Amino acid sequence: MEERYPEEPRYGLPVIRGQRALQPEALFGWPQRTAHQKEPEVLADGAWHFYADDYRFEPVWKRPRQYDGIVGAAGAVLTPDFSVYRDWPWAAQLWNTYRSRWLGARWEHGGLAVIPTLNWGTWESYDFAFLGIARGATVAVSTIGDHDAAAQRLFRAGYEAMVERLEPSLVLVYGERWDDGLTELAPVARYSPQGVLEMRARLAAAEDRRQMKLFTDEVQDE
Repeated sequence: MEERYPEEPRYGLPVIRGQRALQPEALFGWPQRTAHQKEPEVLADGAWHFYADDYRFEPVWKRPRQYDGIVGAAGAVLTPDFSVYRDWPWAAQLWNTYRSRWLGARWEHGGLAVIPTLNWGTWESYDFAFLGIARGATVAVSTIGDHDAAAQRLFRAGYEAMVERLEPSLVLVYGERWDDGLTELAPVARYSPQGVLEMRARLAAAEDRRQMKLFTDEVQDE
């Protein structure tokens, strides 16, 4: 591999120090990056996420230098959510975990604020799913795709194991579905796929108020 970063000793996963209690205003989907780049002031307060089909962000892994400028345009970046399906071979799950960690370590060493995306399958994957992440860091998870009861049980079990091992200062949760019982385990910030639209509406309202105040002040000065 061309670039190497500090690694945890068990499997050699690159280490990510992360950020404590970092809460972006919104999460921006990488596949829609062209549209988001047109609003740099909005993007600067948010973070990129990679909750999409793997092929949509595979080029970031293959040609990371090509995307450095775009990745750095946001205020923070979640590490890519390479798939870790529970019925995949263990080696494939570990490899995708490595790829996510490697890109996160690369961006962090480049000066970016990085939030590790955590993904797991069955309990066997806990052996590596949480390695290389600093205790107390902000982490991110997604509930998209956890539609059936078995997937929801696996998510809850893995989430409980993650909180016990990492003691995150904040968990960013992307997706509509959420088990309120998990909120007691660690501080949570929830994000919906509609969050970007809501953020834009808030900014537009704030700008309207600013413009109205300027107009009112001008009238009073006359």
